Amino acid sequence: MYIPKEIRSKMGIKGTHFVKRYKTRKKAKEAELDILTKIHQLENGENLVFSKDGNILFSDFYKHIWWEAYKASQTTSTTKPPSQAIIDGTEIVFKRHILPMFANFSIDFLNQNKQYYIQQLLHLFLFLKISLNQ
Repeated sequence: MYIPKEIRSKMGIKGTHFVKRYKTRKKAKEAELDILTKIHQLENGENLVFSKDGNILFSDFYKHIWWEAYKASQTTSTTKPPSQAIIDGTEIVFKRHILPMFANFSIDFLNQNKQYYIQQLLHLFLFLKISLNQ
């Protein structure tokens, strides 16, 4: 599906087209309708969740941009999507640990304070690693 140039960055899409495979034609049509609706909203300025200037909240970025792209394997160089077990585990980690820490900060703010939040993530990683080994 072709994405207009002025909309791509707002939707977090880098290429000229959005490509994703679906198991059924019905799911593909639902996704197509959803994307076309988002494009229309963005063109009319209705949907302000997507922001060029980095003021989008981390929680909005997670919900509206990153999560679906992650499940479709668009956030990595591999074309194989993650298994359902990996998706479920990732969702648990985000909901229990990462979102409570970062949800109310803008992406811009997190980028300006990288070192502090990298330390926070390292502490979380060590906590999770210790928890999994017990």
